[in-house]
Amino acid sequence: MTGTRRPLHQRDLERMNLPNRFWESRLSGIQDEKAREVIRRYLLDGRYMHGEGLFLHGKYGVGKSSAAAVILMEMRRRGYSGLWVEAAEFVDKMMQREMFDLDSSWSSRAREVDVLVLDDMGTEHHDAGGAIERMMEGVVRSRIQRKRIVILTTNISPDRLGPHEESGVKVEGVYRRKFLEVIREALYPICVQGSSLRRDTERKIADEYR
Repeated sequence: MTGTRRPLHQRDLERMNLPNRFWESRLSGIQDEKAREVIRRYLLDGRYMHGEGLFLHGKYGVGKSSAAAVILMEMRRRGYSGLWVEAAEFVDKMMQREMFDLDSSWSSRAREVDVLVLDDMGTEHHDAGGAIERMMEGVVRSRIQRKRIVILTTNISPDRLGPHEESGVKVEGVYRRKFLEVIREALYPICVQGSSLRRDTERKIADEYR
């Protein structure tokens, strides 16, 4: 792998499982100026070369997934292999032991690629015994230990992902403290702010059909 950029082809995008709605995503399209600059510096400074990952969080529709897609595509241009998968979809594939291709399962592919994007964390199914969370944690922890890049996105506020209090009542949250500690120690947090691009698009479509 080198820093030399190469053309990005459709087969690259398909191999990475990147949804085609993100194929045209560009750094300039990230509306949050601060988040855009942090991502630009991340790519420019080469922090990813040491395995540093990112934790993109923010409200629904502000462009977190598009930002992750921009990073993933740029990393592919630089010769890195990558995989995009929604957290809920990934859990289903692991539970059903689905194959990614003839030689590897989705689970093994997620562990081995240079860059893994787990999109929309917190929306996946969780079982009472915690087996699903342990599978997710196992993949993330394995990658972090081997300095392989992990990029996570979530609509859930970081302080609500784990055990917390709401109006004086203790709430378990989505993940255990142990998993969150792994994320916090290894991934650089970026809060992506702005208006909901999805809602704006939905509003424009609704106006056209009135």
